[in-house]
Amino acid sequence: IRSFVTHAFEQNKIQSNFTNDVSIQGKKPNKKNLFISATEYEPLLNYLNSDNLPILNRMMILLAATTGIRFGELCAVRWKDIDFERQSIRIHQQWDYKKGSGFADLKDPNLNQKDDTDIKERTIPLSSQTVALLKTFQKSDSYITNEHGRLFYKANCTAQVMSNNTFNNTLHKVLTSLNIEPITAHGLRHSFATYQVHKKIDRAYLQYLMGHTDYRTTDKYYVHLHEEMFEKNANEIKETLDNIVN
Repeated sequence: IRSFVTHAFEQNKIQSNFTNDVSIQGKKPNKKNLFISATEYEPLLNYLNSDNLPILNRMMILLAATTGIRFGELCAVRWKDIDFERQSIRIHQQWDYKKGSGFADLKDPNLNQKDDTDIKERTIPLSSQTVALLKTFQKSDSYITNEHGRLFYKANCTAQVMSNNTFNNTLHKVLTSLNIEPITAHGLRHSFATYQVHKKIDRAYLQYLMGHTDYRTTDKYYVHLHEEMFEKNANEIKETLDNIVN
């Protein structure tokens, strides 16, 4: 508002700038961490390979962290979407974890993050660690049989699945125990993409894995790379140019 009024005053549209003596009170909100770095991502996966968490929580966090799928997609996964032989998972729908209205389209505007509006169907490879835990989870008492065959069914609640807040709180505790700045479920998606960039995965394939129809949506993850990678690249460029002169 101050900026708008100042501009109007300078253009002689108004006779006085009534925002000059206004002081803004309060604290700026803390900026949330969007992702964890590659050096933090690997310890997280190692932690999830232990028995420090109930298997349901381990399974949900591990599947999200190793596939980059969104929370709504995670809640919609069914056993028939998983190909154990080929070690892959098909993502083609999401679950309404907010109102509990059931399955929803991948582009449902009521569930999508504002920066994820062009999601499309894809098949994502699964790590051996994830496949092994899936098999264990399927046989455990934590898995509850349900009519849709969804992995993460929860009875006696409207959404019929763990809430996003509960998931984030659990993830918060795990990361805090590892001395890693906490992120959200959506932050795991960013972390997965950033880690793949760090490992120099093909950009077109990453675009497919993330389900993006527009490559520019995928490219934002390249901007998210942590500072040590930029420094490493800068040193490599300097070394290459110095070698030419020598």
